[in-house]
Amino acid sequence: MMKQKIKLYLYSQLNQFIPVVLGVYIGIVASNWNENRVRKQEQEEFITNLILEIETNKEKLVEIKAYQEAILTSARKAGSELDDQLLEAPFWKVGHWKLINGWEGLKIPTLENAVQQSGIMTNALSGLDFTTIHLIARSYNHQEEYKIYAQKLIFDNLTQIDNATKTIEVINKLEVWQDMINLANAQIQEYDKTLENLSLL
Repeated sequence: MMKQKIKLYLYSQLNQFIPVVLGVYIGIVASNWNENRVRKQEQEEFITNLILEIETNKEKLVEIKAYQEAILTSARKAGSELDDQLLEAPFWKVGHWKLINGWEGLKIPTLENAVQQSGIMTNALSGLDFTTIHLIARSYNHQEEYKIYAQKLIFDNLTQIDNATKTIEVINKLEVWQDMINLANAQIQEYDKTLENLSLL
């Protein structure tokens, strides 16, 4: 009889224990599923925003590159059409920036990295594969190098034009834009590689 009471007691306890354990297990599974769903949704949103940021930066760079190519072509044309006397004259006397057809200023693009930085801070990059992370990092590192080089190259060359600067010197200073065009082409290729990879996710 005592054995039977013990069996009943254990059976009763087991019947109470199993639903509790099963309930806790289902709760944990549901919580993990929901957490994974939310994390995946956040990562998809991050990737969408990252693609948009990279595409916007690429558009800006393509536009600036086209402007730089047009200005460089115009400067080279002016240099070939002016006689030696005008080339040696102070730039401001020859017509200043009107001499360079289409001149609208230096136009250094503002390339964004807010989404990429947010991805680092929120750990949104952690769910991506190594190749994708590498391409994103490489693309943004090149972008930063482009920005620094562009500012240094343009400002070191073009901000030092004064009343005594000869026209030929200004035209020669604009030749640094060929380096900027080459850098922009390389950066656009980096963007394209990254965008191609991100579109496969």
